[in-house]
Amino acid sequence: MLIKYKSFCCNMLMFLLVLIVILVTISLLNLFFVVINQCINIFTNKSFIFILTFY
Repeated sequence: MLIKYKSFCCNMLMFLLVLIVILVTISLLNLFFVVINQCINIFTNKSFIFILTFY
């Protein structure tokens, strides 16, 4: 009985660990995409202004 419970605990811990890792990865990817989006926006705005001033 005790051994069974212990293995169940281990399985639950592993499951939680995997879940946490997946969540962290997803949030990091979201952050990464937001940063890239901001960089692209800034870059396009700068180039747009540059083109306007060039003309």
